[in-house]
Amino acid sequence: MAITGERLRELMAQALGFYFSGTNTGTSSSAVTDANIARYDTGSLTNKWVLITSGNRDTQSRRIASTASTTSTLVTALSGALANGDTFLILPYDPDVMDYNIEQACRNLWPEPTTRGIRGLYRDDTQYAVVDNLLDNFSFESSESTGAITVFADYDATVEGTTLVTSATHGLTTGDTITISGTTNYNGTFEVVVVSASTFWIRTAFIADDATGTWREGVSSQAGTASGWTATAGTWTFPRTLRAMLGTHAAYSASSGAQLTQNIFTKVNLKEVAGKTLRLRGWAFTTATSTARLRASFDGGATFTNGTYHTGSDQWEYLELDAAVPVNATSITIYLEVGTATATYWDSAVAYIDPIAEYPLTVYHGPYEVWQQVDEHEPRGTYRPLDGYATSGRVLRIKGIAPLTVPTTDTMATEADDNEAQLIIAEAAWRMFRVLKNTNVELQAEYGTQEQAWHDEALRLRAHSKFFPSAHSSQWWRVRNDTTPRTLVLPR
Repeated sequence: MAITGERLRELMAQALGFYFSGTNTGTSSSAVTDANIARYDTGSLTNKWVLITSGNRDTQSRRIASTASTTSTLVTALSGALANGDTFLILPYDPDVMDYNIEQACRNLWPEPTTRGIRGLYRDDTQYAVVDNLLDNFSFESSESTGAITVFADYDATVEGTTLVTSATHGLTTGDTITISGTTNYNGTFEVVVVSASTFWIRTAFIADDATGTWREGVSSQAGTASGWTATAGTWTFPRTLRAMLGTHAAYSASSGAQLTQNIFTKVNLKEVAGKTLRLRGWAFTTATSTARLRASFDGGATFTNGTYHTGSDQWEYLELDAAVPVNATSITIYLEVGTATATYWDSAVAYIDPIAEYPLTVYHGPYEVWQQVDEHEPRGTYRPLDGYATSGRVLRIKGIAPLTVPTTDTMATEADDNEAQLIIAEAAWRMFRVLKNTNVELQAEYGTQEQAWHDEALRLRAHSKFFPSAHSSQWWRVRNDTTPRTLVLPR
């Protein structure tokens, strides 16, 4: 399960004694109006905080100076008038301070020793690798989308403090995170809100029209470049809505003669593998015969060894090609080919020759489990703990753990359920009152009491949180920590 930053703020406000969600019915820049405000005593809302959650003043916050009937007047005005229908929250403390401490809590709840063992919160961190595979990005999970920017424009009149970006057929979706480079004023990372097929806005004030730049969205399922692969012919995409055999992405092309290639000659010693068998495996989906096939070349593409075509049975097929590496090989290039102009998907491409003993680890901590695919013909099938020698071509599921994702925006989520969220809130409240105690002399005693109470609650909840997992004992794998990156070692 996961819980968003917005929901954590709501739960924290409720735990601290006050949370109000309203819809503005006025048009003032210095007050919010909602019929339900009248339910509260006129003085009970004084010094609480209003956070605007929609419209042109979205994300702006102000303290309440006074309340009369259905209207709360702000200490300082917003940068412009609210619209009828804009939504807002009333919170007990500065929302920026609350959000900051929620983020810090997520960063600091990594398991640590308690009276009941090593406890805390973490997220699952799973890595996949194929035994003896020589291909990078075998399941097309690593890709990026890029686009050229042609115009920056002031969008403040529509959404305050924003800039409209023009990028033809960008293919982005609201909530995507991009990194902009090559500009004078807008380099950085932003969350986008899509306006049209060629425009989106970012939350940064307009300065000038730089009229140039590039955006990039990493680990993306959109059209782009698949890490490790080269499109030598045709148009290849990694679509957001797609068929996928193993993970969540697949390579896709509907171009006649399209080829996606990867040269693996730098990963082997050509003299050592001469005369041995190169084994290629891959899953393809297409509806037409004589369309999808595996190919290999040992001379840079002058001649090919070809596998059999997909039968066109409108389903995933497991394609295989075994080819002897010639003694005069100058390269080893793998090809995923789309022979005709038919929609075709590729996934889980594998190439192997000799056993490989060490596999780079990307998991943050661990692994504490290594599981092996039971049948290579069923990539979504059963996995079992590795309790024997690893089998070439089989997928390994390497399970580790990592710190919680930090929800730096309202829509970002962290890996916690509602019960675990209580620990995040207690940790955040403890840290917040510790800071407030040291910055407010008049309320130092009150804040000190709150600090101690929330500190005790955080310790109590941590003592009942997740156990830090230990590695399953196994004679079939071990971890080398003296390499960069660390590696998983299999007996070969």
